[in-house]
Amino acid sequence: MVHRIRAVETVHHLVTRKPPIEGIHMELRNSELARRTFVRGAAAFASLAALGGAAACTSDNSRGTSTAITKGPGPGGYKIDLGGYQGPELTTEQITLKFLRQSYSDAMNARFVELYAQFNKAYPNIKIAEELIPYGNLPQKIQIYTQSGDAPDIMMSRLDFTTYMARSGTALDLTGYFSDKYLSDLFKPIRDAASLDGKMFLMPWEGYVPVILYNRDIFKKAGVATPPQITDIDHGWTADQMIETMIELTHNLRKKGDTATWALESSILGNGGPGSNYTQCESIWIRSMGSRNAARGSSLHNTWQGVSDDGLSVTGYINTPEAIAGMRNYQRLFTEGLTPKSAIPAQFQGQQAAMSMNSTRQILQRDQPGGKAPFDVGMTLDPTGNMLFGCNSGDAPFVWAKTKHPNEAAALLGFLCSDANQPTYFRTRGAFITRRSLADNMEEYHTPDGQLSMKIADNCDGAPRTVGWSEYYSAMNPAVKNIALGADPEKTLNETAKAIDDQLKKFKS
Repeated sequence: MVHRIRAVETVHHLVTRKPPIEGIHMELRNSELARRTFVRGAAAFASLAALGGAAACTSDNSRGTSTAITKGPGPGGYKIDLGGYQGPELTTEQITLKFLRQSYSDAMNARFVELYAQFNKAYPNIKIAEELIPYGNLPQKIQIYTQSGDAPDIMMSRLDFTTYMARSGTALDLTGYFSDKYLSDLFKPIRDAASLDGKMFLMPWEGYVPVILYNRDIFKKAGVATPPQITDIDHGWTADQMIETMIELTHNLRKKGDTATWALESSILGNGGPGSNYTQCESIWIRSMGSRNAARGSSLHNTWQGVSDDGLSVTGYINTPEAIAGMRNYQRLFTEGLTPKSAIPAQFQGQQAAMSMNSTRQILQRDQPGGKAPFDVGMTLDPTGNMLFGCNSGDAPFVWAKTKHPNEAAALLGFLCSDANQPTYFRTRGAFITRRSLADNMEEYHTPDGQLSMKIADNCDGAPRTVGWSEYYSAMNPAVKNIALGADPEKTLNETAKAIDDQLKKFKS
């Protein structure tokens, strides 16, 4: 399970012996800074949804009355491999497809240029015009474009916002454009996170698989047993076991005179630090205390579900006894001095923290430029309450529902996610691949860590399903931070539940 991990030039790349090319290094730093502003920018979705009022919750696009897609020749029958695309033949007219996305690393941006050139060679009448902006500016930019009525054909969002994108009529229903074989090949929990009422509205082209990475050398220095080294998801550690291990690790390091190393690094997700990214990080502590297999309507099931069936109430979901217990566990990380109370970048990479609650994107990479990391990295599961929980929210593009070129936009996404192109995206970007057949044929997934990652992907869940996810997310982040800084978990969650419910009232018809 433990191996010598090699660095990959991604947003969350590990420190390497050889520094990456300076241009790429600066791009990654800027990209990470932009990513940390996403929660602030996401509030733009809230104001956009509010403008639509109740009508935004009942669009034809989400109720299944969208126009049926005329079938074309299907996979393998077009001028170029368009992946799982099965829609009509592409136009012969001169058109331009506009694509709004975040700017990645230089290497990743160059890869897109290469792919567009291949697409344009097969379809010289179809030009692709990209607009690259910082990640954190995407929500506002999407808001401006969609309100204007003249938006790019394809735009980048995140799986958190699937319900909003569908209910508001912002995203095109992609289901009919892709073959059943292609759709069924997607890891089901990831496909479900991109879908609403059985229809896929966002293209899940990369996955987020949360795990704990740990520095074997620091554990050895402290004389503490490493976290469970397992091959399945049924034998991880509990929250209590994780905290007890962290306490022992911290005590032993301090006893040896090491006052600088933390048991757990400051979160590098969202804005960094506590309350940084409820979707992918802190929700673990609450939703793992519930159970998707419990009886519907029970406190356990509500805790896992995170929101009412209609998506318009969180009271009795985020402030259950189980949720409160989960946040008391989370609070212990800070009250017992196991992790910093503020954002401190690159602690794990700099060997100033024994563990990192992160994703599998580094652990799965092999033979990337930059050389080996100077320490041994292991991977284990996130702490389990009543169940193992992980949120699979990740970046995902969508086709604008009002595009004049739906066939061509869907086909371009199919091309980018084809059998030949998605693995190169994985290896350049470092993201978890979303299709099982491709993972089965990639050597990175034949390792114990790779196999465990696929099992985690099968067990992950999406963000709570609500058209008001932006309001939910924006309220939970500061609540979690206040708890980390000493606020009473029960009182804070009760007050936050009421505040979110008040915000969600605007979506009621």
